[in-house]
Amino acid sequence: MLVDDAIVVIENIHRHFDQLPADADRQARADAAVLATHEIGNPTTLATFTVVTVFLSLIMVTGMLGQFFFPITFNVPVAMIASLLIAYSVTPWLARRWVLTGIGHEGPRANEALRGAEPDRLQRLYVKLMTPLINNRSWRRLFFLFVALLLVLSMMQPAWQFIRPQGMTGAVSPLGIPLAFLPKDNKNTFLVHIHMPENTPLEITDRVARELGELMRRQQDVTNYQTYVGIPSIVDFNGQLKGSSQFIGPQYAEIRVNLVNKSERDTTSIDLVKALRQDVNMIAARYPGAIIQLVEDPPGPPVRATVL
Repeated sequence: MLVDDAIVVIENIHRHFDQLPADADRQARADAAVLATHEIGNPTTLATFTVVTVFLSLIMVTGMLGQFFFPITFNVPVAMIASLLIAYSVTPWLARRWVLTGIGHEGPRANEALRGAEPDRLQRLYVKLMTPLINNRSWRRLFFLFVALLLVLSMMQPAWQFIRPQGMTGAVSPLGIPLAFLPKDNKNTFLVHIHMPENTPLEITDRVARELGELMRRQQDVTNYQTYVGIPSIVDFNGQLKGSSQFIGPQYAEIRVNLVNKSERDTTSIDLVKALRQDVNMIAARYPGAIIQLVEDPPGPPVRATVL
């Protein structure tokens, strides 16, 4: 994206310079560079600010995702506006000094055919499809209507997730797409977090952790697990988000579950965790007030203030 504007400008300047004589003077080269830049000014500016607007809209995202996208929201618009200014100022100046004129308009050399003299199959197909759209207003309007209909249908695909019979968390419908800002990834590990009622003896919390560990042991995609009773597990990115370092006491326990490498198993960690929830809920039901969570690593890298 940073060089797109400069590429458009230099290509149009090159086209104008080809129409000048090889010995064109400095003023003629400057006029051609200015005219070439002026010709593509409006569409290039519009295209650039369209992309800038898209990235600036991310500033409305709040929470963890807002922090995650803020560097992109700030840096991309600034970089693209700077590249547009350079394309309109530095690129024409450099082109006037260094780009040659009169190249490509002396005719073909010996035994050299002009490019495009004989259209190939793809070019003939393109002409055959585009000619009716250019010459016939009715066909052109019908084509625009068809494209608009496709755009509306594509935007309705994620909207269908909110009104489908399966519900938002159900299986994806045929031809539907899941809607998520940062979709979950297939990981090689997940965490089981246990929060018992206050004043629960450590022995009861340990019993719950052992039952959950036995459940994990029976899963063929689980390689090993480690249980932490009364203390948090090793604080990773997930632990930073949940504040796991504060979960200290006889009512807390965590189980770090490690899975077979994702390249060697057919079931994703997402489906595995979803399948385990029913059995986990049955264990939690035997201990009133117990809260047992199957926690997957959130998408995206750890969020820090990368823009000050």
